Amino acid sequence: QLPLEDVQQPLASLLQRLLGALVDGTLGWICLFGPVIAAGDWGWLMEKLGSGDASQVEQALGEMNYPATPILLGVLAAINMYLLYRDGQTIGKRMLGTRILRTSGQRAGLIRILVLRVWVPAILYMAPYVGGLILMVGPLPIFLPRRRCLHDYLADTKVVRA
Repeated sequence: QLPLEDVQQPLASLLQRLLGALVDGTLGWICLFGPVIAAGDWGWLMEKLGSGDASQVEQALGEMNYPATPILLGVLAAINMYLLYRDGQTIGKRMLGTRILRTSGQRAGLIRILVLRVWVPAILYMAPYVGGLILMVGPLPIFLPRRRCLHDYLADTKVVRA
């Protein structure tokens, strides 16, 4: 296997990036709600969530006490962090044949990916008044020729075909 720095790789397609994000998001939702479904409590949860009453939704989410949920989420996070460290990939990126590199073509590094691509944008999204705007506008630059989102610019990264 060649070091990532030695190969100039083409950018990932929009479809690859979208599907990779969908795979990662779906895996997260499975870890989060899989235990609820397995316990047979899905109907109860949907009834609470569909009530339209914010206090019932909050109560339902607070009452979700499934020990498997944090374990599954922790295992998923550990696998993704290992893959990000080793290959610049999450499970979704690996399945879709993409990886994260610095714009120079070098490995991005786990800390850069976690802090600048994940945590900083997450904090920005929570900012009062402008967080929602940043969340909506952040992905738009992906339609430009460089195919980079806001988090890519913050971290000096790009997503390429593996």
